Amino acid sequence: MPDGERALQLSQLNLTERAGRKTCLQFHRTLLKVRREDPVFAAQNAADLRGVVLSDTALALRYLGPNQEGDRLILLNLGRELQLSPCPHPLLAPPPPPRQHWVPMLSSEEVRFGGSGATYPGMEGDWRLSDSTAVVMKSVTA
Repeated sequence: MPDGERALQLSQLNLTERAGRKTCLQFHRTLLKVRREDPVFAAQNAADLRGVVLSDTALALRYLGPNQEGDRLILLNLGRELQLSPCPHPLLAPPPPPRQHWVPMLSSEEVRFGGSGATYPGMEGDWRLSDSTAVVMKSVTA
């Protein structure tokens, strides 16, 4: 696993490719804006971060927010479409009342990012993650 300077180099966007990948660049900029402006993500509190591996190619990260802000949930699927039915881990369950369900914040599947149309798990029925998708959700009061 790379670390240090090499990991930093591998994780940086290649800006010479931006002309042909405008939607990808827009997605990254939007993610950075959410991280900077959303109070739960901006807190950067490692003590309030939980994670779980959902499959060989998928994971979930949950940021525990203060009561008034609610939690945040990031789902990342780097493989093929993933069906998560029934919900495979308690980490994906919404917080207890009064925060009772997840609402979408952002998805790499949104048309504005070059996706085929936003799909969010946890809204109704089975949880499904499209292939090569990142989804960000927040908990809200029902």
